[in-house]
Amino acid sequence: MSARIDAIPVTQRRILLAAAVVGRVFWSGALGRMEGNGTTLAESLDSLEAHDLIRREASSWIEGEKQFSFKHVLIREVAYATVPRATRRERHAAAAEFLETSTSSAGATATALAGHWREAGNDARALEYL
Repeated sequence: MSARIDAIPVTQRRILLAAAVVGRVFWSGALGRMEGNGTTLAESLDSLEAHDLIRREASSWIEGEKQFSFKHVLIREVAYATVPRATRRERHAAAAEFLETSTSSAGATATALAGHWREAGNDARALEYL
């Protein structure tokens, strides 16, 4: 699996690794916060889908956001393990900020927010959502 991820172009790999931090399900807006947005992001997501690494969901939990998921849990796990710890912390904080601004504090979102803030190293914010 690692060789398969290493074989994709650098820009697409960065997007895939950012998506792995967001979770099994992720949104283009969260990736835009981490890796920029626009045509490069859209093209990378299309390419990752064509490489059979992710899939576009028909509907989204977050209104106005394109939702994606990993094709297989192992793809996400290997990608996540590849992200350096310092980068993970930054990206978990960006994912939490995205969820805070994009969702109304639903129960499932609160759980995800607690997890992202904990992984970002912000225990006080994590406790707010627990």
